[in-house]
This record gives sequence, structure tokens and C-alpha cells, in this order.
Amino acid sequence: VILALVEVARAGCSLAFRAAVGRVRHRGKEPAAVPGADTVVSLTPLRGETVTVVGCLPFASPGEGLTAAGKWEKHPSHGTQFKAVTARRHLPVGEKQIYAYLASGAVKGIGAATATLLLDKFGAQTLSVLSDEPERVAEVRGITLRKARQYSETFRKQAALRSLMEFLAVHGIPPEYAMRLYKVYAEAALETLKNNPYVLSSEQIGGRFDEADALALSLGFEDDSPERISAALIYEMRYNLQNGHSFLPREKLTAATASLIGVEQESADECLDMLADAEDVVLCTVAGVNAVYLRGLYEAEEGSAERLKAMAAVRSGGDTDIAALLERLEQRQGIRYAPLQRRAIELAAGRQLLVLTGGPGTGKTTVIKGILTLYDSMKIETILCAPTGRAAKRMTELTGEEAYTIHRLLGAGWDREGDRAVFRKNEDDPLRCG
Repeated sequence: VILALVEVARAGCSLAFRAAVGRVRHRGKEPAAVPGADTVVSLTPLRGETVTVVGCLPFASPGEGLTAAGKWEKHPSHGTQFKAVTARRHLPVGEKQIYAYLASGAVKGIGAATATLLLDKFGAQTLSVLSDEPERVAEVRGITLRKARQYSETFRKQAALRSLMEFLAVHGIPPEYAMRLYKVYAEAALETLKNNPYVLSSEQIGGRFDEADALALSLGFEDDSPERISAALIYEMRYNLQNGHSFLPREKLTAATASLIGVEQESADECLDMLADAEDVVLCTVAGVNAVYLRGLYEAEEGSAERLKAMAAVRSGGDTDIAALLERLEQRQGIRYAPLQRRAIELAAGRQLLVLTGGPGTGKTTVIKGILTLYDSMKIETILCAPTGRAAKRMTELTGEEAYTIHRLLGAGWDREGDRAVFRKNEDDPLRCG
């Protein structure tokens, strides 16, 4: 919480303030680690009531200036607060604000004592010296050249992020994208974004195509620029993933993209070939169709097919007399399997992969129960899973054995950065079953 002397100016749905002293409290995880996480800043202004500002404000520090645009909201627990949709941050101005900024620990390694030494030496020029002349910082008593360069590097990184956030704010783009851009491109993020605004809509950054398109056009990119057409092609393919299409026919893709952004289909064809040359997409033939895959999905599909083919080629079961074992199981259960049911159970005993299909009432449940009973007799440990919770529940009801969803069974989750799906169960830590 910041308890500070500040100046607040309200105009419609915008808010400007400068924090003089205090501390910043983050709601949830640190925004630098989790893109989109909120910073909560409570301020006591010179005039008026305390103002609470909530938004993606990574590394927000006392002494900085901030111009935020957004709206006032009523939080059920915290009351009235200002939700910042975009925010422009400004470096501290004047020795008092610079001291508050440095003394707060905003630059790693610099605390109140070091801030005092720096201000005594460089005054209002402290931040520019810190950024551009680290050798001069080393002139301060107790600061080695190595430390001075570390301070300078940290400060420049934060300055780069600040500039990136200001650029996004000017163009009305949510600030949480700044963290994602910086994570991928580091200090080159702003230059990369200006050179190709469509990186905003890439899978790594997660922005919408229309956001990236509006930014690009405002920066002077042509309607038929290769960057725009290429981004639209990728967007069209990702959009169709939601409908279950792992690839699209080339002719349909280029026609749909041309229609989407108002360009010639021939231009879309040319850009598609460029994407293929850059290995962003894969062109191949599927059942006589000229197919276009996103590279990651193509590799996933090919890899899955290869693994399934390898599993299908394996024969197991050892020396067990499956036919005799089935006879004993039928006698014990008082049932007689139909020829196809018996064949399915026998195959399950000797294969790593089996596909069992059939309409309602054709005996699939009986076969599954027979397979489980057979495995128990062979002392093979089994686990049941299904794609959905509803299917898993139904499987449990039919077999009397606990069934899991596939994602629960494999321990699906997110990596530490929170932006990539991972599985706890894999080749290195396999499931404990046969």
C-alpha cells in the first residue's frame, strides 16, 4: 500500500498521479512473473480522498509519474477503485522523487543509503548518469565498477519496459502485452514491435489480430503488406482450430484470408509460400487435398501417428494361453462371449493398441469388462480414462472401476511462467500401470 503525498487530477475516465513515498502491494502474483496480474496501488493525495488504482503496472515504484485511463469500479470487498485499462509511466522528476524511487529498491541493489550517495553526487542528473554513464557511478564511494554496471543494466531494462508500455498506451493497447513482449524479445521488444506490429497477434504474445492490425495501419503499414497478409493467414488457421480443423485446404485458406482483409487471393498465395519457406507452416497433400498446417500442429500430428504405429506393431501377452484363460473366465462369470467380442478380448491381451467401435447395444461395455477381468487374471495393472468428465463418470458406472479424465490422469497444468501447458506424467515419470 502506498501512503503518499500525491497530486490527483480527474477528468472524465482518466486519472493522473505521482507517488512521492511508500510501498507497492500486488494483488496475487508479481506481475513481472504472471502477465496480466494486477498491481493494487493505494494513494493518499494532497487533496481529496485516498485513491485505489488497479491494473497491470509491473514494477510500479514510488516517485514515478503515472497517467492512467480506464474507469471507476465498485469492488465488493475493497470499495471504489480506478481500473486502469492503459497506463503511461514517467520517470521521477526532481531530486525528491528520484530519491523516493531509488530508495524504494526499484533498482536492484540500490537502497536508501546508496540513493543518498548518488543524489549527493549527481543531483537531478542521477537517472541519466545511471542509464548512460555507469563508469561515473563507480566514482561514488563504495560502488565498484562491476556494481555500477549491474545497476545500469537493471535500470535500462526497466526503462525499456516503461517505454514499451508507454508506446502501447498511446495506441490504446492493454499493458499486459508489454510483459509478454519483453519476456520474448527483452530490450529489443519495442523495436521489434515497430518493425512488425503483427508479432502482437503471435501465439507467444496472445494479442488479437484486430489489435495488431489497427496498430500496424496506424504506423503506416500498407493494406497489402506481406506482414499483414502473413499474420492474417496465421490468424485464419488458428481461428479454424476452434472448429476442429487441424489443417485447411490451401485454396479455401487463401480465399478466406483475402476476403477477410480485402486483398487479392494471389497475394495471399504468395505470402503463404513465404510462410512455408520460413517453416511457419507446412504444405503437404492429404487424401488428394493441398493441405496447410501450422508447423506445431503438423509435428504433433505426425509425432502422434508415429507413436501409434509403433504401438500397433508391438505384440505382447507372453506365453499365456489366452483362449484357455477366456474359457475359465466365461465359466466363472456364467457368460458366453460372441465371436467378435471374444476376438476383441483376445486382441487386447496381445496388443498395445486396440480400437473398439460399434453402435449402442452392440456389446462394447461387455467387452471392456471382459478385457479388465482378463487383465486382472494376468496380473496386469490397469487405469481407465476418457476425454471428458462425463465420459469418465459413465465409464465408472459401467465398469465399477474408477476412471479419470485424460488431463487429470496426466497431471495437466501450466509451467512456472503460466503461459505453456505441461504434463507431470510423461516419458520421465510414466503412469504406474501395465
